[in-house]
Amino acid sequence: MSSESHPLKNARSLACSDFLAHQNVGKLMQRLTQATDQQLLDLWNRCNLSTDAALLAVGGYGRSELFPYSDIDILILLDDARSTDPELQSNLESFIALCWDSGLEIGSAVRTLSECLSEAQHDITVRTSVLEARLLGGHRGLFKLFKRSFDEAMDPKTFFQAKLLEQQQRHYKYQETPYALEPNCKESPGGLRDLQIILWVSKAASLGNSYSDLFKRGLITERELKELSRNQKLLQNIRANLHLLAKRRQDVLVFDLQAGLAKQTGIHQESGRLASEELMRRYYWAAKAVSQLNTILLQNIEAILFPNESRTTYPISGSDNTMFIERQGLLDIVDPQLYQKHPEQILRTFLVFAQNPAINGLSASVFRALYNARQLMNASWRKDPRNRAVFMELLKLPDGVTTAFRLMNQTSVLGRYLPSFRRIVGQMQHDLFHVYTVDQHILMVLRNVRRFMILEHTHEFPFCSNLIASFDKNWIIALAALFHDIAKGRGGDHSELGKRDARTFAKEHGLASDETELLVWLVAEHLTMSQIAQKQDITDPAVITAFAKRMRDERHLTALYLSHVHTNEPIVRARLSQAGEGLQVAVYVKDQLDLFARICAYFERHHFSIWDARIHTTKHGYALDTFQISGSHLVEEGGSYRDLIQLVEYELAESIKKSAPLPEPNMGRLSRQSKSFPIQARVSLQPDERNQYFALTLSAADRSGLLYAVAKALAKYQISLHTARINTLGERVEDIMLLDGSNLSKNPKLQIQLETELLEVLAA
Repeated sequence: MSSESHPLKNARSLACSDFLAHQNVGKLMQRLTQATDQQLLDLWNRCNLSTDAALLAVGGYGRSELFPYSDIDILILLDDARSTDPELQSNLESFIALCWDSGLEIGSAVRTLSECLSEAQHDITVRTSVLEARLLGGHRGLFKLFKRSFDEAMDPKTFFQAKLLEQQQRHYKYQETPYALEPNCKESPGGLRDLQIILWVSKAASLGNSYSDLFKRGLITERELKELSRNQKLLQNIRANLHLLAKRRQDVLVFDLQAGLAKQTGIHQESGRLASEELMRRYYWAAKAVSQLNTILLQNIEAILFPNESRTTYPISGSDNTMFIERQGLLDIVDPQLYQKHPEQILRTFLVFAQNPAINGLSASVFRALYNARQLMNASWRKDPRNRAVFMELLKLPDGVTTAFRLMNQTSVLGRYLPSFRRIVGQMQHDLFHVYTVDQHILMVLRNVRRFMILEHTHEFPFCSNLIASFDKNWIIALAALFHDIAKGRGGDHSELGKRDARTFAKEHGLASDETELLVWLVAEHLTMSQIAQKQDITDPAVITAFAKRMRDERHLTALYLSHVHTNEPIVRARLSQAGEGLQVAVYVKDQLDLFARICAYFERHHFSIWDARIHTTKHGYALDTFQISGSHLVEEGGSYRDLIQLVEYELAESIKKSAPLPEPNMGRLSRQSKSFPIQARVSLQPDERNQYFALTLSAADRSGLLYAVAKALAKYQISLHTARINTLGERVEDIMLLDGSNLSKNPKLQIQLETELLEVLAA
């Protein structure tokens, strides 16, 4: 086939090759858009549609942001009077067929003017897509009439509220954090969608069509304009490279692609970080900035759309708080130049926030003022006794500490006050398979310790709550949580390096000698309990005696125990599947012999189907297992996915903690297709060269309860699962498991018994 017959394919190929060489994402999107425009217009004219209808680009294509595998969304707008013309209908059918024949995978809609206006009025997705409509060719007068009618029907207040609710729902779907280890660069909080919503509501309110327009109107500062442009370019660059690396539409930065993506974008290992870790660190910093800018811009636009509501303010109680006010449930400042005039009020902002539980967050003015005060948060600011006193006062508050510290991290104040913390913001933890980045992990540990101190949460861990209630100066445990992993990623022993940081902090903040000693000891020993439990025989009296001596006294033992409770609890997180129907469930917990069987038993008992599973065991003895499960049957019975997610997270964690006997499998029936076209059951068990691990390969017809029956058989023979990949391919299951060979290698008969029993399970 000649190259001339595929001009679009050639143009796309050249544009993508040029992008890979020079990483100019703006030029890439422009060239892809222009090539697609030209191809569509040529086909449009070939079908004699030049004046009978209007051809519009909508959605991302409408705003000229085409990525290598983006959707090509078009709207064909018809005049109501000619919509039923047979010749026109025939030409439209020919046009759409030609688009597909030429390699254009379009998403097309054909609507009359009145139909389009009606659907836009009732469907926020259609309204948003049409908002960015761009005329490619055809009836220009019809397009102008449509735009005029659409703009007249637009209610910017209603549109703003709908998009804000849509963003809240999207953020909830992605766990309301930009720091997921496998974030979606388009949809996750801090992703491209958070930038797009700013321009959507701006256009709807006639405030501007670009960030430059918003700057001209005074809605953003010049520095914010540069930040928006820089971070948008970084996120767009990541998305374009993801598409090309995966050779399909791929917006999730999955572990498997992170190393290749770093290499493709020219990122190299530096400062002791893997190239993939450096890539993700840059992503997290960008997502963090986007989240903050999104908050600032949306609050500013809301103040314009709802001026009366934004004018009402309330004073903050307390003689030291006259510089702060409450506005619409947010903490605001009286003077936008407050921090420039009084840098000591920066940390006090978070103290005031924590002391007033009725306040839900920070205003755009505060976010902006904190951002503009970054250069003031220097060494002399950190040494100011007033700031050190406020930091300690905040740490010792009875309530609001965790939320305040998270806000301090979000606004980069925490990292500027504690430079060692700044170094681990966005730091990945590939080595331990942690659920969070280092900074988020630290704040989660702080949250867990703080929950022991709060009355409303005593039912969760009553023993821990009783211990910490009688523990004098329990804030030291919270402070140790802040420092326990603060030296990650520097190279060397992070416990030893963290101990030095903790000692320096204690000296600078005037801690008493006994307070300093306990803080430093907790940071230095924070891995002791888990290391002894995992690597030593805790039934040996000598081990217990040595451990008791190392604990020094009951106070030290209690403090270290309270610091460790969170790590021994199963962490179960669920979310809506990004691939479509169902849930993704992640489990992180200390590994146990029958863990996989217990998880599968829970899913079988509640009639979940496991479509896909990935099983990992870290070198430190923790399991990180992920499952793709069905769940629509519960939602259809009147529940909601939010309720289902909470139910799975709670019940699965409880099921893992309990040591009840495993139930018998309840095997489902084979499908009619599997009965008509039988799939032969196969089992293969092969050792590696050193007999350290055995590779177990299973193939059989799928049915409910099958995976649990396999897991129970492994548990019966006390065989540990090291890694596994579970796949359901239509009617067939293809499972590959890596088993611990310590028992199997010593007993050939056990190998035969296991293979025989598994074959019986698969063929039953």
